[in-house]
Amino acid sequence: MIVEFKYRTEKSRGEVVYRPAAEVLLEANGKKLLISPYIDSGADITLIPKSAGEILNLKLTKEAMEELSGIGERKVAVIYKMVKMTVGEEIFECRIAWALIEEVPPILGRKDVFEHFAVLFQEWDKKILFIPKAEFTELTI
Repeated sequence: MIVEFKYRTEKSRGEVVYRPAAEVLLEANGKKLLISPYIDSGADITLIPKSAGEILNLKLTKEAMEELSGIGERKVAVIYKMVKMTVGEEIFECRIAWALIEEVPPILGRKDVFEHFAVLFQEWDKKILFIPKAEFTELTI
């Protein structure tokens, strides 16, 4: 089943902007959390803030701590964890980066997610389609 998400309307520097966002369910350690991350085709991995990991009862392990960087020079300490992710009807294991600070937005990255879907950004309609791989291979383009 194709999953459709709408762009989120926000204000940035006094202007209205539209940002692609999803709704995904994360599960770990018997806990569930529905999040609305930005969909970022340039992000290697899904990122969640500290409080989201705490709700999922993720455990801090110093030996697993690493630094993650993106645009700019700022680095963020993260711990990589495996969680169960649900997007629409698709359920799969997903590696995430759990930030050890709160000041990061949830980001839906490519690793372990985009391999299950063809992701279509429809800028003109302000929506994103996640087409499951099985359905996409049946389409004729």
